[in-house]
Amino acid sequence: MSKQTVIFFCILLSHFLAHTQTKDNTIPLPVKKKDFHIFLLMGQSNMAGYGCVVGSDPWQPGDKDPTPGVWMLTGQHDLDADTSIKEVKWVPATHPLHPLQSSAQFGMGIDFAKEYIKMHPGVSVGLIPCAWGGAEINRLKKGTLHYANAISRTKRAAKDGLIKGVLWHQGESDSVTPELAALYQHKLDSFVVNLRTDLNVPRLAFVCGDLAEFYGQGRSETHRAGIAIVRRTLHELPFRLPNTYCVATDGLESPDEHYVHFNRWSNIQLGKRYAQAFKILQQY
Repeated sequence: MSKQTVIFFCILLSHFLAHTQTKDNTIPLPVKKKDFHIFLLMGQSNMAGYGCVVGSDPWQPGDKDPTPGVWMLTGQHDLDADTSIKEVKWVPATHPLHPLQSSAQFGMGIDFAKEYIKMHPGVSVGLIPCAWGGAEINRLKKGTLHYANAISRTKRAAKDGLIKGVLWHQGESDSVTPELAALYQHKLDSFVVNLRTDLNVPRLAFVCGDLAEFYGQGRSETHRAGIAIVRRTLHELPFRLPNTYCVATDGLESPDEHYVHFNRWSNIQLGKRYAQAFKILQQY
């Protein structure tokens, strides 16, 4: 290819981008609405992503590169603050998906999207990061600023694509005592019902993840009893509410001695398991 030809194509590309940019200087999504499948990422630190936080669980080459066909919606604010660090817009998805939290680094969201795209050729995926580390469900439920932010951004996202489901990983902070854990079933079920109602998607697919199998090591007997209650609540969600699924966490690994979070490798496996769960739900 001659130098003149290269220059010509560069000018042509610049001209195209200049005439396709929106008022906020972002390039429009290159997909039709029906081919843009949107998912909310909700819960606490294991959804926000604790992979690559500790030195023994390092980043790998390419981890922070954009993934073709995967987008993320900006605009999440602090857990209890009615402020956003950026305007709400679609940008190429990269780790970390939840940049407001220093402990949120490599999560399952992007690997979920990669696997989902493999299962649905021709589709692009939009992720709406809404998780927050350490949050009890009471700090995420309807009536909180966090919930309002998630609903507002999702309604904005629905203008561009189809709201296909929710990825939920939460419950560690609600397992501290059996008394607290006993309240979790009502809170979780209400959360799902409210979300479906407020988004006007009555059968919105909701996939939760089991707490880590290793979670509870080194904890008190009281705490382990609470963990068992929360895990049972998650396992039984599909028997209580339609179009829900609970993803298993067997065989996954912790990055440190605290035995709460999943490491980088485990987040990749979880992403694939969540994608498989949505595939199962979509068959019904």
